Formats: sequence, structure tokens, C-alpha cells
Amino acid sequence: MYELNSREEFERALTANELVIIEYYYPGSKESSILSETIKELEKHIDPNIFVCKVNALREDITGEKLSPTPLIRVYYKGAMIFEQKGVFENLDLNVQVLRRGIRSTLASKGVKIRV
Repeated sequence: MYELNSREEFERALTANELVIIEYYYPGSKESSILSETIKELEKHIDPNIFVCKVNALREDITGEKLSPTPLIRVYYKGAMIFEQKGVFENLDLNVQVLRRGIRSTLASKGVKIRV
């Protein structure tokens, strides 16, 4: 998974890709480790055209905002954030299932047909 290391990369990721999933992680956090495993598993099932990346949530110079202390996932469609999930469950399969359902439901409500 690609890690965004600058504000320019962050903005380019959002403008150059139709659908982007970004993992906002906290280094050394157990929850972040679980979230990373969830995203890795999710990548096995989703459309390969979906750009999946991560960013250190402590890097306000990249994100442009101060985020909550809970790791989170955001989904962007055509540059606009359409979905956000904060935190994780302890069970990997449950995390993937809940995340996929949430993203699918959001995309369906916008009339977007992309395999997630």
C-alpha cells in the first residue's frame, strides 16, 4: 500500500483517481495495526482501479487538519469525502465485512457501481 508523504501527493491522489480509500493511522497504535490489516484484506476483494493508500494521521502538514486520536478510514469519490469510519473491531473478518457494507451502501446511494 502506498503511503502519502506530502500535501501534493495527497491532493494528487484525490484528483487523479475516481475512488480513493485512505487509511489514517497512528504509528505504534494497536488499533492502527488492526486497521492496516483490515485494509490489506479489503484490497484483495475490491476493484483494482480503486486507489488505496495511507497517511500518518499526525502529519497535519499532509492532511490539512487535526484528526481525532482514533485511526480512521475515509473514502473519496471524485475528490469529495463520501464515507468515514473511525475505529475498529477486534475481529478482522468483521472489520472487513462492516467496512465493505458501509462503502457499498454509500456508493449505491450515489449511483456509483464499483466493486467493493
